[in-house]
Amino acid sequence: MRPSFALVGLLAVITPASADPLPFNDGMYSSSLSICDAIESGMEAWHEYFQSGIVRVINGPQISDAIETQCDLSNVRRVGDRVLFTANCVTWDVWETVEGGYTYISSDAFHFRGQTLSRCDAAQTVAPEDGFTASTEEIIDLWSEANSGCRGGSGDDPRTMGACGAREEYHAILQGRGWCYGRPEDAEYQKAWQRCN
Repeated sequence: MRPSFALVGLLAVITPASADPLPFNDGMYSSSLSICDAIESGMEAWHEYFQSGIVRVINGPQISDAIETQCDLSNVRRVGDRVLFTANCVTWDVWETVEGGYTYISSDAFHFRGQTLSRCDAAQTVAPEDGFTASTEEIIDLWSEANSGCRGGSGDDPRTMGACGAREEYHAILQGRGWCYGRPEDAEYQKAWQRCN
């Protein structure tokens, strides 16, 4: 007995599309290390950091914005450096199916909406090639401390000049590791260390 076309069509409608993982490692991805730090430290108002950056959490065939939207992915495919997919998303009990895509950089980074998102854990575990033993996160902390001393000190105080010099050294190390302080179009208050595009 052959199934009728109506039954085959019905089965095609009720059979869920196979879930496909993205070609990125599972974890939290952010356009700014400060967002990763805020979330990981349990900062209560970490969502305020989202105003200056983007977060995505990848878990196999699922992706979320870590706040309100959760998507199941299917039809994941590579076209050159583009990773395209169909996302069936829910936000506040409203379902929507959208076609999405990212630009592939590595299994730990992608480009989206003009920003590079890097896996939070990867930013801290990549071995530096510059000979310094400090992690990128530690150098960003040192840069921040030196920046405070440089901006908050008296211009004729040798400690201020030392802090400014240290800040420039840390800045150069971070740039050598592929990190940039904000984007050219960012206002000063929006700037944060992030992977360069």
